[in-house]
Amino acid sequence: IAVDVLTERLSAGGRRVVAALGFLAAGVAGAFLVSEGLDMVGFSLKVGEISTGYLEVPMAWPQALLPAGGALLALAAAAGLARVGLGLPPVEDDDSSSVGPETGR
Repeated sequence: IAVDVLTERLSAGGRRVVAALGFLAAGVAGAFLVSEGLDMVGFSLKVGEISTGYLEVPMAWPQALLPAGGALLALAAAAGLARVGLGLPPVEDDDSSSVGPETGR
């Protein structure tokens, strides 16, 4: 997430720094979700928590989606940080990968 009004006034190097800080923040958030999610799943498994209702699914199953999502967030942040480190534009700014009628692909 970038605030274009602010970032467009920065130099190219400044925009890279802001992008890197954003990707770092996203990576930290993803790592936090993985850590806390695994603790939550472990606790649910330890106490044998199950859902109410007819299915009686172990709560660890749906709760496992939280650390999985956090891992995907951290992976995407690492990929974005790698792009910034290589001097490549963020994926959403890279028009070479666009597909659609306006690109002829």
